[in-house]
Amino acid sequence: YLGLVLVVGALTTEKWTVKANMTEAEETRLVIADSVYGIAGILVLYTGYLRATEYGKGWEFYSHEPIFWVKMWLFTVMGSSSLFPTIKII
Repeated sequence: YLGLVLVVGALTTEKWTVKANMTEAEETRLVIADSVYGIAGILVLYTGYLRATEYGKGWEFYSHEPIFWVKMWLFTVMGSSSLFPTIKII
């Protein structure tokens, strides 16, 4: 759950920081928040993989669930949509 909390915190920080004519301190805060967002996304991906294959109900259960694949698709869309802004920010 730590990864999810970090994702929400980073996105909230980015939302309140982005504006026209940002100061250097605000730009630094944005870079840090975006980096935390990326690290948290990787953490969510890794812990989700472990949960689906090692510690949860197992891959046999999750691979046949349509909701699981919808979650995977949404995670992919979310990660892909943040790629270009992240490159621009960093």
